[in-house]
Amino acid sequence: GSARGLISAHGDLKAPGLKSIDARASLTIAPGRRGIPLKGAINASYDGAADNVALRDSYLALPHTRIDLSGSIATRLNVALNSRDLHDLTAATPGAPPASLIGGQLNMSAVVTGGLTAPAISGHLAMDRFRVEDRRFDALALDFQAANSGASVANGNLTRGAMQTYFQGTLG
Repeated sequence: GSARGLISAHGDLKAPGLKSIDARASLTIAPGRRGIPLKGAINASYDGAADNVALRDSYLALPHTRIDLSGSIATRLNVALNSRDLHDLTAATPGAPPASLIGGQLNMSAVVTGGLTAPAISGHLAMDRFRVEDRRFDALALDFQAANSGASVANGNLTRGAMQTYFQGTLG
């Protein structure tokens, strides 16, 4: 895609760090002529004194995937991802993705907090009708958390036919 819009920034470049910098961007993204078409809108601001990035009414859309962003990293940035084809998300990586959807859908809702220096993310992921390395599964659901100190998965549930597996785990 190609981006078009306004970007403005002001501050004292002689001041140490980014504390005096304030920036705003209002961008529209239109699909390009080659590759996977990307469209979207990014409405963002950066407040150096607060060390915060805020987004409002922002999204990125691929042919089968959409990511919506709104809020503030310092307080609460809401992220929603919905996909009907995981190839949208892995197009820039070499080889085929290890998982693919078979008429199913991936939904993730997450919240990012903690600012730019100590970000933390928590949320819920659900996926149905998918395959991992030629093994079909009916559904996967889990809650997750990740921060500098570690990561965890809770309330994990994976189903395949009559098989049902519950799991949880922590790293850190």
